[in-house]
Amino acid sequence: MRYLRDLPGIMEFEAICQIRSYFDDKNFWSTMARINDVSVSLFSIPGYRTDYDDFVWDDDEGVRPPTRNEWDGLMEKSLQEFSDTREFWEVIGWDITNGQNRELDCAHFFTRQIIVFESGWIEDVSFTPDGSGTFEVETRELSEAELEQRLRREADDFLLGKA
Repeated sequence: MRYLRDLPGIMEFEAICQIRSYFDDKNFWSTMARINDVSVSLFSIPGYRTDYDDFVWDDDEGVRPPTRNEWDGLMEKSLQEFSDTREFWEVIGWDITNGQNRELDCAHFFTRQIIVFESGWIEDVSFTPDGSGTFEVETRELSEAELEQRLRREADDFLLGKA
């Protein structure tokens, strides 16, 4: 079993998630940048680069690329209530709780990356529990507007309790 709470940087963001001002207009971008730095260090991919259209799908490696529906079905797990997905996380070998049977408040910022890693569909996504990961995944370029929209959507989901 892998424990999200034991990974470098995670509990720092658990504390940050308790302070809503980190997500206001003044601090939003620096908070998201810090979250993405931790994401890359642990999973070699930032959270905002986990949409189906981000990847260059190539089945030349002998691995069948997922369909959009397969991808979206897995990613949906990252948005559902923990009580509804607890078994899913156990099956894939992850504990995303605080150790007291409650989902970490910051888990939402890392669940998509966990799913991408565990799916095995993206060759360059790796898990580096020591925090030494780097971003080397082949993706398509996002415009600044697309990036801003994704990051705001993720923060809004968190603030509205959808995460």
